[in-house]
Amino acid sequence: MAELILEITYRNDRHHVVLNKPVLRLGRALDNDVILADPTVSPHHLVIKVDGEGRYWLYPVNDENGLVRDGNLIERPLRLDNEPLSIEAGRTHLHILPRDYPVAATRQLSCRSGTACLFGNGIWAAVLFGLFVAVSLIDNYWSTPQRLSWESFGQDQVVLLTVVLALAVGLTIWCDWLPIGGSLYRHSPS
Repeated sequence: MAELILEITYRNDRHHVVLNKPVLRLGRALDNDVILADPTVSPHHLVIKVDGEGRYWLYPVNDENGLVRDGNLIERPLRLDNEPLSIEAGRTHLHILPRDYPVAATRQLSCRSGTACLFGNGIWAAVLFGLFVAVSLIDNYWSTPQRLSWESFGQDQVVLLTVVLALAVGLTIWCDWLPIGGSLYRHSPS
């Protein structure tokens, strides 16, 4: 069987372990090969072994919170030949993946053209800016206790729009040009 990867996910953390040892012990205790920092995991929770034919097997060791696959408790050794495979150990999610499992596309740090982008995407920035203008117009109209003239209403809106536009441009410059090593470095797509 080909080499497998164990992906460990808990909360906002993800960790990957290559299954390249004949025996791999997982649990909360410090004498394990892989230590799972989850209080719902037993000190010695599970073992992954490779048999004489090169097949991977998962053995549940402790049944305090057990191992769960598709809502069912794993009580006997489980052969790991149908990857990707998802298992829960307490609140920790374990995924058995083949070594050639595809990864997500790389996210761009700046616009593809290399020019400045508002908030990373020009369309969403324009939508958010338009939404702000609409909310500002309505709020300004409803919150004024006297009858408005277009001149005073327009002056208020020009001030608000200028401030928001200055913030957007400032954020664009701040996010797109970062000081690295004492000089300005322009992000560009590779």
